[in-house]
Amino acid sequence: MVGCDSLKVVILVRIQVRQHVISMKVLFLCRGNVARSQMAEALFNKVWGENHEAISAGTEISGPQQTLENLSSKCQYVIDVLTEEGVDVKDKQRKQFIPSMADGVDKIVGIFDSDNELDRKSLEETENMYDIVWNVPDPKGADLETHRKVKDKIKEFVHGMGL
Repeated sequence: MVGCDSLKVVILVRIQVRQHVISMKVLFLCRGNVARSQMAEALFNKVWGENHEAISAGTEISGPQQTLENLSSKCQYVIDVLTEEGVDVKDKQRKQFIPSMADGVDKIVGIFDSDNELDRKSLEETENMYDIVWNVPDPKGADLETHRKVKDKIKEFVHGMGL
């Protein structure tokens, strides 16, 4: 009987491992990794996180790599609109993109504002590495309602990925 119990445990472990296999990993990049790519990562993981995974980074972050909560003056509205979606990002840390982040990633999504000169410059310098580019305004310095609109646009793009 001990042999049968051991076999059941092995079968159960194999089934559980198969259920948690990540079938797609996505890297979201924006310029500062403060709002747009953080929103995309959080919303993607909420919608598709059962079988897929997202990470995010910035192509040109300024200052130290702090949590969003520690950058509250810059990030409070980002935290607020994602909390409205049931996602807590206070402890998410801003990250500077480094090429090794692309290792093992299936898709790289650039999130830039074609009307923003700094975004256009950043996109031009890195455009060959993106599989998809989303045109989304940078809500930096904007009010809560603008942040909601940006979040809603990103949410629409995330749902449109149809995974």
